[in-house]
Amino acid sequence: MKKICLFLFLIIIAYSFGKTLKVGIYEYPPIIIKEENEVKGVLPEILNYISEKENIQLEYIYTTFSNCFELLENDEIDLMLGVGYTKERDEKFIYNKIPFINSHGGVFVNKNSKIFSFLDLDNKKVGVLKKDIYYEGPNGIRNISETMGINVEFVEYDNYSDIFNAILSGEVSAGVFDYYIGKYFYESKGIKETPLEFYLINLYIIYHNDDLKNVIDIIDDNLKSLKNDNKSIYYSIIGKYIKDNVIKKWLYIFLIISGLVFIILITIVFIMKRIIKQKTLELNIKNIELKKLASTDSLTKVYNRRMGFELLNKLIILAKRKNKPLVIGFIDIDNLKYINDKYGHSVGDRVIKLISEIIKKHIRESDIIARYGGDEFFIGLYDCNIENAKRIESSIKRELIVISKIEKLPISVSLGFVEYENNKSLDEIISKADKVMYQNKRKKKH
Repeated sequence: MKKICLFLFLIIIAYSFGKTLKVGIYEYPPIIIKEENEVKGVLPEILNYISEKENIQLEYIYTTFSNCFELLENDEIDLMLGVGYTKERDEKFIYNKIPFINSHGGVFVNKNSKIFSFLDLDNKKVGVLKKDIYYEGPNGIRNISETMGINVEFVEYDNYSDIFNAILSGEVSAGVFDYYIGKYFYESKGIKETPLEFYLINLYIIYHNDDLKNVIDIIDDNLKSLKNDNKSIYYSIIGKYIKDNVIKKWLYIFLIISGLVFIILITIVFIMKRIIKQKTLELNIKNIELKKLASTDSLTKVYNRRMGFELLNKLIILAKRKNKPLVIGFIDIDNLKYINDKYGHSVGDRVIKLISEIIKKHIRESDIIARYGGDEFFIGLYDCNIENAKRIESSIKRELIVISKIEKLPISVSLGFVEYENNKSLDEIISKADKVMYQNKRKKKH
């Protein structure tokens, strides 16, 4: 019996490796790039390296994102590359175990746009990719807008390039892109990112046929080894497509400046014209950057106090209009002075950033987190009561206990939650939440 099982296993292995696997891909630069007859980019080159090593034959099928799912479901392709996890997809397809990379969604706009928050999307047209996780997923832009009661008209497109063109033409006010596409590919072509980043995902291979499990397991084993080796080709490929784009961008700026210097040497008159033009351009760029800096905290990348207060006031107006509860929380990092004194301010900064990421992870995309200053944060939880806020508090504290053990640092926070009252000002509510937080902090010391 054992010999028969072994024989069948070897047949399955031989079949899996003997056939050419059809891999569905779609427009996803710089993660997946199709140029004429060449397929390249981060994910194909990692997969190609593994397939060559393990003698797996691949054939790439380039189509739209939504059509990839249809082809896979009908067994017209064997694999689809670069897919985020959702419960609905998991019911139809099988995921490999080791993610290739992670990414997140972002809202990108025309360079002259004044969209800085989700509330600014009210009554706007927003371009989205059909079946995209950042659009239809449980933490996608559609659910965020519905949760906040924002009226957004979503316009569906087959490709990211169509969304990019729609932004430039003014057909839509904003577009939802994967961060890598927006930041490293389209930003240099005429759009800019907003502070609206959401939905951290992992990118996997999905397949439909159980017979491919042995091949996928081998791919997973290779991925695990490559990711565990900081000097492996895995990191070289990622650096090639992400860092190179940044270098090219700065090289392009350097060439422009060099050209201006050359023109200066030719004619004084032209110098003055070019200087004026260049200074105007620089001022416009600085104004854009200043607006972004003015809204976010430089260390944690969450909203700063000024923008946080502005958005909380908007949430208050929305809560009153929709007759929804609103909870405001004040958070203080415990032991930060001790950590700074014993381990240094660089470790203290890393703890601040880590805690901000954990808080952001445990609240919804429609909620607000802002850094009050130093070791303090405040959050706004729309359509939430104190009981639910306490559950969020428990989740944050549980994860911090685990992180504290891993980092071998006394990482913890004290929180205070207060439900917004109509007759109170925002300063009064923040002050009240601050007092509740300090009461909770004192209880830890007794």
